Amino acid sequence: MNLDHLAIFVDLAETLNFRKTAYRKNVSQPAVSQAITSVENELGVQLFKRSRSGVTITAKGKEFYENIKPMLNTYHKSVQEVRFTDSGQTMLTIGLTGSPYETIFIPQFIMEFHDKYSHIQIFLQNYDHTQLKRQLVNGDCDLVLTTRDDLDNNYNLNYVSVMLGYFVSVVPLNNPLSSKKIISLDDLKGENIILLDNNWCPPEQLRLQEIIRKEHKNKKIAYVNNVGTANMMAESGIGIILCPNFICGPKNQYVVPIRIKYEVNLNYGVAFLNGNKKSIVSSFAELLKRKLKGM
Repeated sequence: MNLDHLAIFVDLAETLNFRKTAYRKNVSQPAVSQAITSVENELGVQLFKRSRSGVTITAKGKEFYENIKPMLNTYHKSVQEVRFTDSGQTMLTIGLTGSPYETIFIPQFIMEFHDKYSHIQIFLQNYDHTQLKRQLVNGDCDLVLTTRDDLDNNYNLNYVSVMLGYFVSVVPLNNPLSSKKIISLDDLKGENIILLDNNWCPPEQLRLQEIIRKEHKNKKIAYVNNVGTANMMAESGIGIILCPNFICGPKNQYVVPIRIKYEVNLNYGVAFLNGNKKSIVSSFAELLKRKLKGM
């Protein structure tokens, strides 16, 4: 299948606009139509529905998009890795969810890691929890930053713990609960709660969310599909989010994270395939552990 056609398909799945995709891919609109028709003919399924009101993606199209986009990223990454290897360098692909906490420490940490290991080139990939595990198991990521409970006892994976944690509620500062030192689950009754969908949650968070959902009789619950969006909603004063302390950011002018009275063992660390760049990953994990300990 033509890689350029697949790239056009991915872009159209995101824009749902032939004109925008043509502009972004620097081709004509007829070329976009021809590429989509070619992919549809080869697959034997309809990927988009065209009408006077616009373009929509079909269920099959969405499924194909979710599978093919990571593969395209992997292709481009593989090309880069071969070029790096030829020049005597090593490439390390890191998968993460782009949580507020990660956006705080990752940039500085990557610079420090690169200063120490200048022959290693870093490539970052951002996915939800479900896709993150798939990328790791398929070998498309060398390591991922994740929680221990999210690995499903996969014996082909190694895990190095870098931080222990607990659940917090991220409370807007205009909410009376923001003055509390610790929050109980009963305190959350009657509050606007923002929960993450299944793809963005490790098992322990899903369990806590289910407890909240069942006890939250007034149903003031909103679901979002991105941890960054959830945090933005909390900072906008829309509601309270629940997450591990190593997911949310620190207190700022909009919100404050407050520990939840809910006993559970949470563990944040580095997961990688058995035998895959073990020495490099071990060095990465050890340096990360020291970095986070000092924060």
